[in-house]
Formats: sequence, structure tokens, C-alpha cells
Amino acid sequence: MNLHLGFIHSLVFRWCNSPSGFDQETDEVVNIAYIEAERLLREKYDPKQGKVTTFLRSYLMGRVEYQVGKDLGLRKRSDGWKDAKQLHRGGTPYNPQPSDSLEFEELISKLHPDFKEVARDLAEGRSLLEIVKAMGLDSFDFYDGLDEDVPIAEAREIAVAELRQMMQAELRPHT
Repeated sequence: MNLHLGFIHSLVFRWCNSPSGFDQETDEVVNIAYIEAERLLREKYDPKQGKVTTFLRSYLMGRVEYQVGKDLGLRKRSDGWKDAKQLHRGGTPYNPQPSDSLEFEELISKLHPDFKEVARDLAEGRSLLEIVKAMGLDSFDFYDGLDEDVPIAEAREIAVAELRQMMQAELRPHT
């Protein structure tokens, strides 16, 4: 993959400056592109089928666009990108009742204080990645021992996984 870093950079810069590119920092998109390119080359690329550059040109930016959109809380639909919070999930629209908020607060009160705000954010539709970005990476134990060369996107993935694991442990019944 190291042989193709310049090619990946050129794909990312072209995409970021196109009308279809999201308003994201180019460095962040480059980091996502590196991760996706490595994954694509490892899992999908067959050298018998064609050149690496042809393969990456065909598939990489679609994967990057999807990951960036997902990280921004968007979902890809046939008519374009939609805000996940505004999508109608079918059936009858949910109209909260006054008792719902009381029940929710009762559930929240049973959580460890460190997780109450995270649970409220999740209930409001924020993704774990959005929550991790708001909290900051230095809020996580692994961050102090993290190598400085680890890309921010990868560190955020680690933080999301750690937060998910902590929330799952908190929500399991304690016996």
C-alpha cells in the first residue's frame, strides 16, 4: 500500500474539492482513505484482475464517502444522503407521552454517573463517534499509552469500541 500513498492522496484531494465531497478536513478524509484502502486491498483486491490503481480508483472513494457520511450522522438513500435523525423509519411516527420521559429518567438514574450523559446523547440519536468527538480522546484510559503515530481516525475507532464495551458492561444485569 505504501507504493500507492500519493495516488490515494490525489483521489482524496480531487474528491474533497468536488461538489459531492462533504465539508470535512482533508487530513481526516486522507486518514479514512488509508484505512479503507488497506482494508480493500487486504480483503477484496485480486492482482489477477487488474492494477491496484484501477481497483482503488473504482472502489476506494465510494467506501470513503460512505464512511464520512456515516460519521457525520447521515445515511445513504437512493435519492441522496439524508440526516439519520430525520429519516422516517416507517410505521406510525413516535409521539412521546409525558410518562415516557419519567420512565427514561428512571432508567438513567440507575446508570453509573459517568454513563448518564452518554445514554442521554444516544437517546437523542447521536452516534458513538459523535459522542467520542465531543468527549475528547483524552477522556479514555487507552489514550495515555497510545503511540503518537496512530492516526486520529484510528484512535477514535478504538475509543468508540471502548465506549461501546463499557456501555454494554454497564447495561448488563448485575447479579
